[in-house]
Parts: sequence; structure tokens; C-alpha cells
Amino acid sequence: MNVLLVYPECTDTFWSFKHALKFTGKKAAFPPLGLLTVGAMIPRQWKTVLVDENVERLTEKMIEASDIILVSAMLAQSEATELVLTRCRALGKRTVLGGPMATADPERFSGLADHLVLGEAELTFPRFLRDIESGNIDPVYKPEPNTWADLRETPIPRWDLVRKNMHKYSSMAVQSGRGCVWDCEFCNVIDLFGRRIRLKSESMVVAELESLRRTGWKGSVFFVDDNFIANIKKAKLVLAETAKFQEKHGYPFQFYTQVDITLADDEELIDLMRRAVFFRVFIGIETPEIESLIASNKHQNVGVDVPKAVGRLLSAGIQVQAGFVIGFDSDTGETFGKMIRFIQETGIMTAMVGTLQALPGTKLYKRLESEGRLLGKSTGDNTDGSVGYIPKNMSPEELEKGYGRIVSAIYSPERYDRRLQLFLLHYRPNDSLRQGLSWGGTQAFFLSMVLIGFFSRARKWYWKSLFGAMKNNIRALPAAIEHWVLWYHFHIVARKVIGADLKPVS
Repeated sequence: MNVLLVYPECTDTFWSFKHALKFTGKKAAFPPLGLLTVGAMIPRQWKTVLVDENVERLTEKMIEASDIILVSAMLAQSEATELVLTRCRALGKRTVLGGPMATADPERFSGLADHLVLGEAELTFPRFLRDIESGNIDPVYKPEPNTWADLRETPIPRWDLVRKNMHKYSSMAVQSGRGCVWDCEFCNVIDLFGRRIRLKSESMVVAELESLRRTGWKGSVFFVDDNFIANIKKAKLVLAETAKFQEKHGYPFQFYTQVDITLADDEELIDLMRRAVFFRVFIGIETPEIESLIASNKHQNVGVDVPKAVGRLLSAGIQVQAGFVIGFDSDTGETFGKMIRFIQETGIMTAMVGTLQALPGTKLYKRLESEGRLLGKSTGDNTDGSVGYIPKNMSPEELEKGYGRIVSAIYSPERYDRRLQLFLLHYRPNDSLRQGLSWGGTQAFFLSMVLIGFFSRARKWYWKSLFGAMKNNIRALPAAIEHWVLWYHFHIVARKVIGADLKPVS
């Protein structure tokens, strides 16, 4: 049996980092961990090939050489997924669609493939494999209601499937757990993975890291957990073992992950993350509006001094990326200016601001549908400026315009530089973090000098901040360069959204 695993091309979005990656010669942020894990479940006697369209082209020859094509994708990849499946079916190949896109809204995508394999692969994919061997394959495979996979049975990803293309990624990816304890109205994590936190053992996590180390990989590794600290006690055990692994092998990896804001209040947890060399976290901060936090069940953020919390993490060598949402029912025309000021005060460089998205299956989707306020299906990209529902205190057009105002402001070079000054004031890089510039970092630095330092309207602020870092916080200079490279990407993406050059906005 010849199996082809396909990961469709990601659109040019905030999180694709497409325009920043070219500074280091990379093609994508990280490989498709879900398909690497699925690949480990396929019998070894079958010939399995993985094609990630973000780093290589899917050719007709590849399709024709396969007996079956398995495709996994997220909602934002829906157009590329349809194109892949159409090409495969046109050549008479059996196609299978799985992953979060199909699981979240199976009715929408049921006509795209011959078979749907929904839910967590550990639960449904083995049944599908058995049926392939028997020759009697069902059109849809889905888990029993309220059943979740035991991650202690999850296999180590098959790194060999991407080994030839590892140099094209800026990071690798691993996972220690699934699920989230919080119940935010707009989030679909608990619909996909439940509220009961399911975890791999510490030894499994270390074994996964060791398997990755043996490939020769050194550098960034993304723990893809939706909330790495959802089970704080267990997270501390994983971190302690990871720190031992890092010390034993000379700190080959630098980790980043997703957490909630409560991390900033746990000194022991922060210290363990520092020892394990977690250099960056993503936190859903969402909004400065208390009423919106309460209404959307984001209670963990209520009453938090966000600038102070961010400063505490920066001083421990942990950079903060954050998500912000505009368009909650209590938001008004004044919220746009409030959001701009709030982001500026935090010193968060990578501030992902998006319009509220009603993802299928979420409480928000069901509520807006019952109220007759949905205008269409979500694109899956909350940073494309689209509004798929009727806001409460403004028109969709006013929300789109206000969103453009925020993006225009926070990614103008003037305001970006002001946040960078705050960042440099607090940031103290981890002593165990690889210092200096790697070859890729050196390449990025020289290219940034050309594209940003000489030929962009940000050149004045670029040189100001770099010279400031050299004078006041030299160890943070690589991070300052990296943030200007990221600005280049954010600036281009934001311009596409608002259709104009970014200028300061009061």
C-alpha cells in the first residue's frame, strides 16, 4: 500500500510568518505534527510519503504513485485543501480528509473527500486502517460521544517523513497534552479536545525530545499544547525532566508554547520554564474591556495588571506573544482607541489582533446563530479583517474600519519602536539560551539592514532601536533584530488588510 500524506498550503496570514521566514531562507514555521503522528500509526510495511505544500510542491507524479491520499488541515487552509482533493480525485485516487477543519464542521466539508476521519486520530484512525485491509471502508469515521484519546498510547512522530526538508523549517513541534480547563465562549479547543486535561508522561515527553535530538535538529521547538500549564502540577514535572534533558545534552533546544496569564503569578513555574529554556509564550489577553472578559468567560484575565505580568515574564527571559480580539458585544467605538493604548502599554511586540470569529461548534457560534446574527461561515483567519456576524453596538463596516485603525496603529514603525523600547527595558535573555547570531540570524540581520534599515520608512526607528540595544541591553540585540524582521511581515500582512500604507493613528 502506497500512502500519501498531504498538508495543504497555508494562506498568507499573521501566523504564517511568510515574509519574515525569507530573511533566514526558511519556507515554513514548523511541520504538520498531526500528520507526522498519523504517519507513525500506519503499518511500517506500507510505503508512506508526506508532502507539506508549504515547503515543497505536490506533483502529479506523487499523486499517481499513491494508492490513497490522506489530507489534514485547519479551517484557514480550506481553499488549498479543496484544490488538493480535487486534483487527487481527478486522477482517480481515493481521498481521506481529517484534522481540525473536518472535525469542527464535517457537513461543510463532507463532499470534498471520499472519506472523513474525524476527531482525534488515536480513536478513529486505527478503525480506518483495519477497514482498508478488509476492503470495506465506511464514508465517515467519528469517535463515540464524550470519548477522548489516552495520550499515553500516542506514538512518537515519524521525523523521518520530513527529514529531507527539516532545513526548510524554522522550528520543530512536539506535544505534551491536550484540552483546556477554561471555557472561553469563542474558543473551540474544548469542542475538539475537551476540558479534561490529558497528558503524556514525563518519560514520554523526554523520549519524544530525544527522538528529535537524534535527527540532528538544534534550535526552536514548539510545544503545541493549547495550554501547556492547564495542569500546573503535571507541567512542573514535565518541565523539571525537560530541564534535566537540556542540561545533559548541552541545551540543544529553545522552547515556546501557549499558556494562560496565570503563569505570571507562579514564581516556581516561571523558574522551571527558565531552567528548561522556554524563551517565548503565547497568551490570550483578548481585551482591556472587563465586561467583555466576563461575558466571554475569560475570567482568568479579570483584574490582571497585564503590563506588570508581561514585565515579570520578560525579566525571566520569557518573551510574550499575545492574542487580542475586537468585536465583543460590549465593545463600542471607544474600544478601538482603548485597545491601541492597552497594547502599547504592555510592550508586547507580537500582538495578534483579530476580529471576533464564530467558529463552528463553539458557544459563541450557537448563540449568534440562535440570535440570527451570523452572516456566513468563519474563514478561520481572524486577522483577515472580515466580519462574519452582526456586532451589537456597531455595524460590520464600522468594526472592519475600527479593526483597520488598530492594525494601522500598532504596526506603524513609530508605535512599534515605542513598544520595543519597553521590551528592551525589561527583557533579560536566559543565560542558557544560545547567544549571538547563528548563520541564519546573521543572514537575517544583513537582509534586515537592506530591506528595513535602508529601503523602508521604518529605517529611522530600526537604527534607533538597534543602537539603543547595543548601548543599554546588548544581550537583547538578537531579539531586537528578530522583532524588526517580524515587523516586516506584520507590516505587509496588515497593509493587505487595510489596503494602504501604515501611518500613525491617534
